[in-house]
Amino acid sequence: MDDLHSSYLRSLHCYADFVQQSLRAVETGDPSAAAGLRRVAHRIRGSAGSYGWPSLGHAAGLVEDCPLSQLPRHGSDLLVALRETVALDRVASLSILVVDDDPDVFAILRPALESHFGAVHWAASNAAAHELLRAVAVSALIVDLRLDHGDGRDLIAFLRSSPRFA
Repeated sequence: MDDLHSSYLRSLHCYADFVQQSLRAVETGDPSAAAGLRRVAHRIRGSAGSYGWPSLGHAAGLVEDCPLSQLPRHGSDLLVALRETVALDRVASLSILVVDDDPDVFAILRPALESHFGAVHWAASNAAAHELLRAVAVSALIVDLRLDHGDGRDLIAFLRSSPRFA
């Protein structure tokens, strides 16, 4: 399923380029551009929901069904939805590290973070964070500034001074 998902996302990049070019052509009065835009919208409408993006499918449906006079507006909305979908998926492939000595705080944060990030890691101290950062590529950090054994600002200062993390 991951291969299909990745292939679909690559197609969304192509669709976004096509929609953008078609919108330019529609604005100049090219009738074949409108037909092509509607065909692409039909494809997106049929598949977006099965990949978990119902709002993208809805935007495509508006393009497919709208009168020609509304096509530029709905086409622009579809282009925004395509770009947002691709951007959200990029975020989902990122990993995040939470540095907090309170496991209850991490237990509260974890479900929300997991719904948006690909991997969520936890370290209860600066030392544990250093160990984890040596082993795992992390895209973002949430750091408690008042740790029981150290100060979160020390970790941030270390990361800013390290060429690997700068």
